[in-house]
Amino acid sequence: MSVPNPPPSPSPLKVALLIVSDTAFRDPTQDRVLPVLTETILSSSSSSSSPSSSTPTWTIAAQSIVPDDIGLIRHQVEEWCFLGGPKQMNLVLTSGGTGFAVRDVTPEAVGPLIERVAGGLV
Repeated sequence: MSVPNPPPSPSPLKVALLIVSDTAFRDPTQDRVLPVLTETILSSSSSSSSPSSSTPTWTIAAQSIVPDDIGLIRHQVEEWCFLGGPKQMNLVLTSGGTGFAVRDVTPEAVGPLIERVAGGLV
């Protein structure tokens, strides 16, 4: 009698982190958000993995810092969401560019890309 092979461990979901900031784009050492998001995601991933599996739930597969520019923000999100292949992410988290300053344009950049609005989540 042969013992069936256990099912393969699922691949971790790919997360992309996008920081939108003129300041951090000019000098990445000024960014304080990326390390916090990275730590939060990785610690959440390792604590939510199945006890019988050491495969993390998430992996940070991409990260980028762009200036407050609608075209650059939108281009990066489109690349991660719509091109398919290895660059396609399961989740894109953005930080920055959501205030009321003239150059804060993240909502305007990503709004047209949203196919299904989930009020309160987006």
